[in-house]
Order: sequence, then structure tokens, then C-alpha cells
Amino acid sequence: MIPPAGVAAATRIADRRPRVLVIGDALLDSWVYGSAHRTARDAPVPVVEQTSTRETPGGAANTAAAAAALGADTELVAVIGDDADGRRLRELLHAAGVRTDRCPVDPANPTPAKHRVVVGPDGAGGGHAVARYDITSPVPPGTAAQRALADQAVAAMAERPDAVI
Repeated sequence: MIPPAGVAAATRIADRRPRVLVIGDALLDSWVYGSAHRTARDAPVPVVEQTSTRETPGGAANTAAAAAALGADTELVAVIGDDADGRRLRELLHAAGVRTDRCPVDPANPTPAKHRVVVGPDGAGGGHAVARYDITSPVPPGTAAQRALADQAVAAMAERPDAVI
């Protein structure tokens, strides 16, 4: 339950609909839930039988989605890879009401992602994480992607948002 003060603040934000610009590192967070009743033959690890999955925006993308959920007119400026995780992240942000048209695509680097494997009940707060694998790039975005990010951030700032995060 949201405390009354939190509801009042969220209502004021939604009523005003401020323009919020979020600039930063965006990533995809995901969880695979399942049950484990045996150990693998090839390694001492549990064999997880997948029952469900969950994906959410992470990093700066999570901040943007939270601002949009409070009623802000939210735009994200972040480099996103040209891959399945990047396309899924854009889908999730679009569904959350976050604009991503100023997010440059870096075809040379993957979209950062954190994938977790959880054994036990589905959903937040349940189960036990047995593994996490991250997808990252060992190098920063290329020069073209960095230039595009800077150009998009400057263009977004020129529109004078109410807040920059």
C-alpha cells in the first residue's frame, strides 16, 4: 500500500505532467523462474525447468519507467544495442509510456542485460536465485554512438525539460 503522502505526491505529478529527461545507461533486467528437482549430469548445478519469465527496464531505463508511472511525460536518452534485448527494452519502455526516439543504436555493442535464474515461487520476493548472467561490452560505445548520444542529449536539453535525471 502506498502511504497517503506518496499518493498525494504522485497525484500532483500526474496533474502537472512535468517533462522529465533521463540520460544514462539503460539495460534489460530479466528473471527466469522455475523448479529444480535434480542436478545436471555434466556439472553440479540444478536443472531448472522454466515456468515463467519477467522482464523490466533496468538502470536509467528503470528510472524513466518509474517517472512515467508517476505521470511524468518522460523521455530517455541512452545508447541501446541493435539486438533482441535492445528491441525488447524499447518495447517495455514504449508500453510504460517512455519515449525512446532519441536513443542511438550502437550496432557494435550489445544492449547491457542482467539475466537471473530463480528456483521457487514466481514473482518478486519469492524463490532463490541460483545464477545470474550478464551481457555487457568490454569496450565503451563506439565514437559514432557516443557522438549521437551527445547530440541527442543536447537536442533534448534544448527543449527545456522540467527535470533532468
